[in-house]
Amino acid sequence: MAWQNLLISRPARLSLKNRQLRCEQESGEVNLALEDIASIVLESPQITLTSALLSACADENIAIITCNEMHTPNGLFTSFLPHSRQAGMLRAQIAWSKPFTKRLWQLIIKQKITNQAATLKLCGREHARLTRLAAEVDSGDSQNCEAQAARLYFNVLFEGINHDAFKRHGEDLPNAALNYGYAILRAAIARELVQFGFIPALGMHHCSELNAFNLADDLIEPFRPFLDAYVSINNIGQQLDNADTGLTLQERASLVQSLQLACMVASERHTLLHAIHLMVKSLSTATELVKADKLLMPTMPREFGIKVMN
Repeated sequence: MAWQNLLISRPARLSLKNRQLRCEQESGEVNLALEDIASIVLESPQITLTSALLSACADENIAIITCNEMHTPNGLFTSFLPHSRQAGMLRAQIAWSKPFTKRLWQLIIKQKITNQAATLKLCGREHARLTRLAAEVDSGDSQNCEAQAARLYFNVLFEGINHDAFKRHGEDLPNAALNYGYAILRAAIARELVQFGFIPALGMHHCSELNAFNLADDLIEPFRPFLDAYVSINNIGQQLDNADTGLTLQERASLVQSLQLACMVASERHTLLHAIHLMVKSLSTATELVKADKLLMPTMPREFGIKVMN
C-alpha cells in the first residue's frame, strides 16, 4: 500500500523510468517506485513533468498537489474513474436518503468534537465543555454544535498566540499552517474516494455547486483535530520571526508528513493516511448496507499522544 508523501520544493524535472518516478535536480537523480507514493506536492514553479508520468500517476492513484507563489496548495490532480463499479456507486450516492446522510453527519460531527476535546486535553487545556457538546449532537447537527465547539476550541487551543485572540480564517501563520495541513488531508481523502468509486462532488452535508470535493470536505472533519494538535504542540507557524516570510520549508515538509501521525480506528493503531482508507472503505460498506453506524472514524490515541509513526 502507498505510504510516501513527497514534497518537491526545488527546481526539478520529473519523468517516468521503468514504472518509477525519476526526479532530476542539480544535486543528482532519485528514482522512487510509484506503488509506494500516495501524494506529491509540487512547490517550486520551476518543476516540469512529462505526460507519461502524469498518466502513470493516474494509473497508480497518486494525488498531485500544486502550490501558488506563496507555497499554498491550490490545485489537485486525481485519477479519473478508476473503480470498476463507478456507475453503481454513483447511483448509490444519488440514492442516499435524508435520514441516512443526517445520521452520517451526526456521527462525523460528534467524533470531530470528541477529537477536539481530546486535543485540548492532550495540550493541557480545559475540555469539559466540548465533551458535553459532543454528547448533544443530534441528527444532522440541527443545533449547530460544530460551530459552537469551534468558537470554544480554537480560542482555547491557540490562546495567547501573538498576544491576541486567535481567529480562524485569519491571515496569520498559524492559520496558514492549518490551511496547508488541511489541504494535504483533503487531497488524501479525495484520492481514496476516487479509488472506491465515489464522486467527490456529491457530498452528504457540503453541497456547493462550486466545490468539486464536497464529500472530501464532509469526511475531513474528524481528522482536523489531529492536524490542529500537531500544529499547536510543535509550534508550527507560531514563530514571530517568520511572520513576514511565511511558513518555513521545514514546517511545510512536516505538514506534508502529518499523514503519518498515529490515530486509533476500531481500537487499532494506524496512520492518518491508512485511517482515511479505512473510513472511505467503511463508507462504501455503510452505503451498500444503508447503515450509517458502519462508518469507521479516527480517535485520538490516549497512551502515546500525537506522534509520527515510523
